[in-house]
Amino acid sequence: MTNKEKWLNNYKEAVEYYKKHGDLLVPANHTIKTKDNNELNLRSWIYSQRKKYKNGTLEEDKIKLLNQIKMVWEVDDYKKDKKTGITNYWFKIEPYVHISIVNSNVLLY
Repeated sequence: MTNKEKWLNNYKEAVEYYKKHGDLLVPANHTIKTKDNNELNLRSWIYSQRKKYKNGTLEEDKIKLLNQIKMVWEVDDYKKDKKTGITNYWFKIEPYVHISIVNSNVLLY
């Protein structure tokens, strides 16, 4: 299995988790038995995607796929926003363009 196929399989597991739970805030040690009978620690996989995103090493096609299932890129900010009632969604469109939507106000960076 290629790295791309493995990534897509892990992504499919993330999609299933999102459909069931409505987010990608996976609890610690949440493991899934994959279709190829391996175990996947979904939280670790999600964390590694966030880390690659922050480092600028996550490919654009993967970012787009993860954004489709409402990937939370900054967990601490997300949790803080949930407490305060502020809705803040971030999207990276181009290497140097970021869009933030805060309570229906659109900000470009």
